[in-house]
Amino acid sequence: MNSSAYYQPSGKVGSMAWVYALLMAFLVMPVVAYLYAHGIRYNPIVYVSFLLTGGFGFLCGLATTWVIGAGKVRNPMVGMGIAIFIAVVAWYFHWAVWLALILGKESFADLTITFNLAANPAGVFKIMALVNEEGAWSIRGAQVSGVMLGLVWLIEFGVIVGLSVMMSSSKAKSPYDEATNQWTEEDELNYAFQFIPNSEYMPLKTDMENGNYDGFYRLKQIQPNGYEGYSMLKVNRSEGSDLCYVTLVKRVPTVDDDGKATNEDSNIFEYMKMDVQVLERFLQVSGEPLPEDDMPPQESPDDLA
Repeated sequence: MNSSAYYQPSGKVGSMAWVYALLMAFLVMPVVAYLYAHGIRYNPIVYVSFLLTGGFGFLCGLATTWVIGAGKVRNPMVGMGIAIFIAVVAWYFHWAVWLALILGKESFADLTITFNLAANPAGVFKIMALVNEEGAWSIRGAQVSGVMLGLVWLIEFGVIVGLSVMMSSSKAKSPYDEATNQWTEEDELNYAFQFIPNSEYMPLKTDMENGNYDGFYRLKQIQPNGYEGYSMLKVNRSEGSDLCYVTLVKRVPTVDDDGKATNEDSNIFEYMKMDVQVLERFLQVSGEPLPEDDMPPQESPDDLA
């Protein structure tokens, strides 16, 4: 693969990235952590707590994605570091709130106790160790403590940090136009093209990497019938730029285990650099855009069932 033919993150980080990260970690996420801690403290159904944990991790991911976007982080490793930082701070603060609920006598965590705990990490981890010995909740009458409780906490930590990292990683890797100093916007063009067999997509990909677009120009639009595969084109471009980044997608209608029709997408290539004039010529020679009503449905006809 000719890596120079594809978008590569510049590795640059915007000057405000860490400011946004600090504000998000210490001003916004503590509020979310406060709510999350109360949710898992008073929720009587243990299994619902796992859903709450997933939701908390999801919000950490959204927060990190925003920071990476607003902070113009084009370095995936720095993006990962920011994601871990925000998630760990949020996770730690939820522990301070939860312990404040345990130690206090009020229905809501006392903010003075919460912030005193948050400012004393050694104290937090010491109380966590005591809770681990005694147990904090039970399943079917059996108290969960020791190694088992520690494993649950470890899974919780992994879910929160993992979701934060996974959700935000794609943003740091998505195309950023250094010439216009802005993120590109993705547009899934309202076009469907003929299906590209496995035996043909590698030569097409190689030719395009080397600047030979003859095979690309020969791709023709089709009228999708809802049960045969076809190709789709996604374009990332920023306003005023002469360069765009093209992703060619192979879409195959399938039926899931429940008998419902769905589409299975796989990238033939992703974020290939392309001059806008090349793209415009391709769209010209391939035919007119398909009307919206002619696009393949997400729900397939009965013959797929």
